[in-house]
Amino acid sequence: MFEWYVKWKGGDPFQAGDYEGLRVNSSMGDVVDVLKAGPAPPKTVFFLVREGLWVSEFKKLALEKFPSMDPAALDAALANTHPSLQPAGSGNLEGFLYPATYEIAQQDVGNAQKLVDQMMISFDRISQSEGLPNATAKLKGVAGTKVISPYEALIVASLVESEAKIDEDRAKIARVIYNRLARGDTLGIDASVLYAIQKRKTTLTDSDLKTDSPYNTRLKKGLPPAPINSPGQKSINAALNPAPGDWLFYVLTDKDGHHYFTNNQTDFTKAVADAKARGVF
Repeated sequence: MFEWYVKWKGGDPFQAGDYEGLRVNSSMGDVVDVLKAGPAPPKTVFFLVREGLWVSEFKKLALEKFPSMDPAALDAALANTHPSLQPAGSGNLEGFLYPATYEIAQQDVGNAQKLVDQMMISFDRISQSEGLPNATAKLKGVAGTKVISPYEALIVASLVESEAKIDEDRAKIARVIYNRLARGDTLGIDASVLYAIQKRKTTLTDSDLKTDSPYNTRLKKGLPPAPINSPGQKSINAALNPAPGDWLFYVLTDKDGHHYFTNNQTDFTKAVADAKARGVF
């Protein structure tokens, strides 16, 4: 009878999906009205991934957000995903898990591979829009004779992400990194030491600073072997568009996040002492 009624009312065909408003005692007319209105939009879950996270922190965040996600499946998704900018033979997705707010369909909640795939799509979109694949040409000469590959530009972006507190400093910090690379100096970025020891802390000990790791830019010259976090679009842009300047040093000068930039070791040392005296750090 219902099929005849639907044909009589001209309601067929209907869309597949989940419908809201259907009741046990609904009349046929009410049912047809609900079906003609179409299915309810799919339920989604929002997942915020902030800038500067390590892969290890992302994994913890994802597993806490989605209790149904299999940790082994997440490890497999990360290990089996290979972005085009990733060096051959590398299994490290550090830097590629693009920070954003992700809208995940209810049926995909807990699906590790789909989550990682969605993040890769976001990374590809942003990297293309910023010109990251063309970094070598874009950054020609920026670090002296050193050629900067797209992957190395991503590493620089991750360093900028870890150091910059305000947007206006990002491109200046990128310039300092390139200037120091050109000179063959160590970068001296403490965030790289934190990554090496895989601990978030505000004060590094002498033992921390002496950590024997390729990520320790206090000891090792050049860039770390891989990004030290997942940078956002602003840091990627800064790495590809460093501000003009001959700066070699910078120091945090207030608790609002502003840095002082200089090319003079003496000025830098004085600025550090002044910032410490004022309790900036």
